[in-house]
Amino acid sequence: MKLGTLLIRDGIINLDQLESALRTQVLFGGRLGTNLVELGHLSLDLLGEYLGKIHGLPVATTEIFNNVSPATCTRLSAAQAQTLRSIPLFARGTGENAALAVAVADPRDPAVLASLSAEMGADIVVHAAAELRIFFYLEKYYGIERNPRFVRPDAPSAGHPVAVSERRRVIEPTRLTTASEVRIDPKQSGARAVGRVAPAKPAVISLGAARARLDQAEDRVDGAAAFWAVAQARAGACILFLVKGRMALGWKGFAPGVSPAATEELAVPLTGGSVLGDAEATRKTQRVAPSARLDKALFDALRIASPPREALVIPVTIGSRVVNLIYAHAHDRSSLDDELVEGFGALGVAATKAFMRLITVARKKS
Repeated sequence: MKLGTLLIRDGIINLDQLESALRTQVLFGGRLGTNLVELGHLSLDLLGEYLGKIHGLPVATTEIFNNVSPATCTRLSAAQAQTLRSIPLFARGTGENAALAVAVADPRDPAVLASLSAEMGADIVVHAAAELRIFFYLEKYYGIERNPRFVRPDAPSAGHPVAVSERRRVIEPTRLTTASEVRIDPKQSGARAVGRVAPAKPAVISLGAARARLDQAEDRVDGAAAFWAVAQARAGACILFLVKGRMALGWKGFAPGVSPAATEELAVPLTGGSVLGDAEATRKTQRVAPSARLDKALFDALRIASPPREALVIPVTIGSRVVNLIYAHAHDRSSLDDELVEGFGALGVAATKAFMRLITVARKKS
C-alpha cells in the first residue's frame, strides 16, 4: 500500500493534507513523506514507523542514529554515504555471522544495496529511515551540508520532529508491525553497484522546442532542463530558483563563476527592493537595472563583482503564490535582447501550465 493511502486509512492525515503535500512535492521535489513533515502534517518518528511498515524493515530510530560510533561511520566513505544516501549504524555479530546495520533512504534499490555491501565488505541489515533524517545525520557525521531545499529556518532538528496535531488521532508505534531483521547479501544478487555519474549537459534547443518539452514534461526536473537548454546559448547566466518562505533557493542553472552543481546550493534572501524580492512581491516580471547594494546577496552568490546593466526575473505562479523565479542576464552583462525577454516570458507561462498538469497527475496517482 502507498504511504499516502496508508496514512489516510489510519486517520493520520486527511485528503486535503495529502493533496497539499502532493502539490508541494511537485513544486519543490523531495519525497511525499518529507513534504508531509515539512507541512507539519506528520512527525519524523511516525514517518519512520510507516516507512518500516511499508518496506517490511526495522526502523532506524533517533536513538539508534544518535549512538552511531565514529568507528562505524568509517565503514562507509563520505562520498559513498552521500551518493547512496545511507549511514552505517552498528555492527551485528562476529565471524561468519558478522553484519552491519545500515539506514538507507532507498531500501528497494538493489544497486544501492549492492554498492553498500561492496563498499563495506560485509552483509548488511537494512533499516528504513526518512530522507530528512538521513540528510541530517550525513551532515552531523560526515560534514555533508544539506541542500537548502531540505533546511528550513523554522524547522526543528531531525532529533525533534514536528509535533502531530492533538486534533488528529495518533496511532501508537506498537500498532505498526514491521518485519523482523532481514539480512541481505546484495553481492549475490547480481545487481550492479552504483557509481558517480556526471549529469548529461542538456543540448541547446529552440524556444519552441522548449515550450513543447514543457507541455510534455513528466516531472519538474524535465521542465527545468527545458529552461536550461534554452538559456545556454542565449544568456550569460540563468538560474531557476525555488521560493520557500522568504528565501530563493537555487534549483538549476549556470553562471560564469558558479558551477551547475553549486547553483543548487544558492540561498538568497527575498529582500524588498531587490530584483528577486520585487518579482516575488509583485508577481510581475522585472526587467530592471540591478542595484549593487540591494542585490548584493544575489551577485555575491553568483560571484559577480559588479551588477549587469540589465537583469530579467520572471515569476512562475500557482494561484496567488510564486513558486519559482527565473533569473537571467546577457552574456556580456549588457542590455537584454527583446526576443530573449519575450521568449522567457512565454516559457514562464508554459511552466505554470506544466505545474498545474503535473499536480493533477500526482492527485490521480495518490
